[in-house]
Amino acid sequence: VTIRANSPFKKYGTWSHRTINGHYSGNSFSRFYNRDYGINISYRFGSLKAQVKKTNTTIQNTDMVGGSSNSPPKDTPPPHKTPPQTPSQEPPL
Repeated sequence: VTIRANSPFKKYGTWSHRTINGHYSGNSFSRFYNRDYGINISYRFGSLKAQVKKTNTTIQNTDMVGGSSNSPPKDTPPPHKTPPQTPSQEPPL
């Protein structure tokens, strides 16, 4: 249960704006009803027993580019990549 009150002691809200631009001067004034009351009631019926089902499938890349596969065969391990050297690791010339 939630009880709310918006501006319970102030019946109206006001807004004013003044514009001055060269020889033009304008004033705007607004008054609006601002008081608000409310009650919210929520109730949950039963309980959520559903679970997210995990999938057993995997993604396989079978795209063909230029008539040959772009990925290595399944039995071949991926090629070893050497990390790039920083300038401090390069041998002197």
